[in-house]
Amino acid sequence: MEAVRQDSRAPDDLVVDIDWSSYAGKRRHCPWFLFSIVLLAGYGLKIFIHGAEGHTPERLYLSDTLRTFGLSPASDWDQVRHQLDHQGFSYLPLEGFAPRLADLIDLRPVLGLRSPVHSLSRLINPLHAPVVLQGIFHPLTRIFISRPGSCWGIAELRSSAAKAEKLSATRTMK
Repeated sequence: MEAVRQDSRAPDDLVVDIDWSSYAGKRRHCPWFLFSIVLLAGYGLKIFIHGAEGHTPERLYLSDTLRTFGLSPASDWDQVRHQLDHQGFSYLPLEGFAPRLADLIDLRPVLGLRSPVHSLSRLINPLHAPVVLQGIFHPLTRIFISRPGSCWGIAELRSSAAKAEKLSATRTMK
């Protein structure tokens, strides 16, 4: 992860409170988490969102949802800074700071399954936020991320198998 962070060329002086990943896209529901992000930003928290786009057909990705509300994803760190200063949150797709990882994620249709790159990408936290929020559906992924994640200051969001899109916080980190 550290190599990816260094390669991302994230500005050292860009400070955020929360790192929030959005890599899956939504199949059955809208990305309602965006309203949570707007609410938190309204209370003065700075939120950096990163994710992948379009690797799985027939899903709704965050860029599309932002555009519906007249917003746009950032394309570089300067735009991230501007959006954080003006709206309290910014979404930079993975290809904007880790294009090689984005290329690997884009192989999902070819491989027919998720790769470990998906899990790695969620944990990058390029701006070193003190809190990382994860929405995790797959039970085994939860185990692999939550145990080591507790050492890294990751807040785990857990979902039930039947309600994959509705998350509730089960633990918060300092």
